[in-house]
Amino acid sequence: MNRRELIKISLILPFVAGFSFGREKSNRFIDPKTVNPRLNVAYATSKLLSRNGFDRVGVVFMENSQLCAVFAGALVTGLRMLGKKAWYIEGGTELIPSLEKYKPSVLYMAYFGELPDEVVQEALNEDLKRLSQYGKKFKIIYHVSTLQRGYVANAILEEDIYNYLKGIKEQYAMKVIEGYVHLSKLTEISEFGISFQKSMDKIKLIRFEEVK
Repeated sequence: MNRRELIKISLILPFVAGFSFGREKSNRFIDPKTVNPRLNVAYATSKLLSRNGFDRVGVVFMENSQLCAVFAGALVTGLRMLGKKAWYIEGGTELIPSLEKYKPSVLYMAYFGELPDEVVQEALNEDLKRLSQYGKKFKIIYHVSTLQRGYVANAILEEDIYNYLKGIKEQYAMKVIEGYVHLSKLTEISEFGISFQKSMDKIKLIRFEEVK
C-alpha cells in the first residue's frame, strides 16, 4: 500500500468513526474551532497579498490535507473577490499539469501540520522536487506554518530543492505575530538555512468568530 492510499485511509477513518458512534466522535479537521482560525488568516492574507500587487496566484495545498484545502479555497475566494486571478491547485501528481493549465506567476505554498510532521515534510519535498524538475521559476510565498514549523528549512537540505530555490529571488513568507499577519521577503538562502526580513507589510488579524 503506497503513501497516498495510507493517507486516504487516515482521512476516511474519522468519518467512519463519526458515523458508527454518533456525536461521541467528530472530524476535528472540519470542526469550526479548527477551521475558523484558518479562515481568519486566509481573509487577512488575501488583503495583504492584493495590496502588495500579487496577481495570478496559484494556491497550492498539500495533497489529501483537509485543512490545507479549506484554507486554500478561502484564500482563492478572497483574492478573486479583490479582483485578482487565483487558482485552487492540489499538490501531488496533478501539480505540474495544473500549472501548465492555469499558468500562474505566483505560487502560495500551503502545507502545514494537520498531519504528522514527517507526512507534511515528505509532501512539501516531493512537490518542490516536481517544481525543480519542471524548471520554471515562480514567485513563491510560504504559508505561516510551512515556514515556522521548519518544513522549508528541512526541504533545502536536499540538493535539487536547494539549487532550485537558490535561483528564485522573489520568495516571501507569511507570519502571524501579535494579532497581525505579516508579509516578509527573502533575505538569504544558503546551506545553513533560509531567512526573511522582519516585515515589509502587515495587516490586523480579525477573528470573525468573536465579532458580535
